[in-house]
Amino acid sequence: MDKHLILASSSPRRSSYLRELGIRFLEIPSGVDERRLREETPYRYVKRLAIAKTLAVSKRHPEVPVVGADTIVVVDGQVLGKPRDPPEARRMLRTLSGRSHRVLSGMAMVGEATGFGERVDSGVSSTRVFFR
Repeated sequence: MDKHLILASSSPRRSSYLRELGIRFLEIPSGVDERRLREETPYRYVKRLAIAKTLAVSKRHPEVPVVGADTIVVVDGQVLGKPRDPPEARRMLRTLSGRSHRVLSGMAMVGEATGFGERVDSGVSSTRVFFR
């Protein structure tokens, strides 16, 4: 493989970031079930998905470092998923309008680039966003 990294995602935004950084990569969606587990906190949920996506792709391509990520929006303790259709998207935007919410992004990496061999390096960032 002539790529230096695999992105375990089909996110256009994540691909764009890597291209802007000049990183050579291959995009391989993980196929991981993204349903939230019962009683799972938003923080644990987004971290679990990032790790699961990374490991699912890494098992198929152990010779290349793999990066996986997931991002969610949390408002009033509720996780907003991807809208199913335009009316649901409008409802979500109205819910967010005029107030703040949290955006949690989980990221994980496995492979030689982590310096940890097969160990997964992961983390979650939290950003408070005010949506006008």
